[in-house]
Amino acid sequence: MANLTVMEYATGPTSVLISWKRQISWPLRVIVSYLVTREPIIEAGERVIEVKQHSTVVSPDVTVLNITGLRSYTTYRVGVEPVVVNRIQMQSSYILVGKCMFILN
Repeated sequence: MANLTVMEYATGPTSVLISWKRQISWPLRVIVSYLVTREPIIEAGERVIEVKQHSTVVSPDVTVLNITGLRSYTTYRVGVEPVVVNRIQMQSSYILVGKCMFILN
């Protein structure tokens, strides 16, 4: 899936706004929803050993999602996958999202 982007400027320090291009449904590939996943892969400079994946299912008309509850100093792997009726696999897209907390004196 192409055109998965991050628009961090639109949200706060523990959230990120992602968007993607709507995929075209074909007769053999009718998209019924999108599965958006996130999992921490690096936290405070260390690789995460026990990865817990979180997922959200959104309707096929949705192309923007605000992901909340992220931790500071953590890099996440965020993915968007079209869910189709007949289970023919379509291409998924993944991006890395880093969240940092800045302390101003």
